[in-house]
Amino acid sequence: MKFYTGSITVVGNEPFTSLALMVSEDETYLLECDDELSAQLSKEQGKLYKIGYITTEKKERGIVLLVENAEPISE
Repeated sequence: MKFYTGSITVVGNEPFTSLALMVSEDETYLLECDDELSAQLSKEQGKLYKIGYITTEKKERGIVLLVENAEPISE
């Protein structure tokens, strides 16, 4: 499994928002995960997470990480 570390954010405009991981000012990845994890991460905006992912997909809106797990990082 591969990992990225960054802060959880939401990109896009309602009703077309997506969870994302901001790794740096210039690097943001969309997150695709199960409903339970998605609901959890939606409440964690702005917090640091280590995201474990299986693979990436290039989509119209950007690069998507297929998330396997998410681990909060204490600051």
